[in-house]
Amino acid sequence: NILAFIEIFVRRIAIPVLLEAMLTLVTYVGALFEIVVGAAFVFSPEALHNGYKPAPGMESYAFELFGIACVFWGLLTACKATDKAILAFNVLWNAIWAAYLYLIFSGIAWRPQVAIEDGSFAFVPLIAHGVFAVNSLLAFLMAPSNKVKTS
Repeated sequence: NILAFIEIFVRRIAIPVLLEAMLTLVTYVGALFEIVVGAAFVFSPEALHNGYKPAPGMESYAFELFGIACVFWGLLTACKATDKAILAFNVLWNAIWAAYLYLIFSGIAWRPQVAIEDGSFAFVPLIAHGVFAVNSLLAFLMAPSNKVKTS
């Protein structure tokens, strides 16, 4: 029966393939997000932090180091967007950032050195990292194992 064949094709092949493609696309969007944010941390951190400019010296150095790390994580994620190990780390990266940014946004300092009066700047990256965490988890669950078969 042709209708039964179409139903099986859609449920077992088309939907999983489309879902995997969509998850991979969002993984690439997340990688681009990391690269753009990383560049902003280096060249214009005030654009990300309600106009706050890091002080010259060690504070600017720390912002730049983090920016460089974001750029490289974004590049690695873009190059290995379907790799199960990278997706697992991407789940952790985004979930930890979402949790941390939630604390900042909510005004809850996990230690006195990071008490911030106005954490409203954390809202957009909190949502972005939350979306990317869920996407990475789903992509991880759908990705084939990286194990190499030996004869």
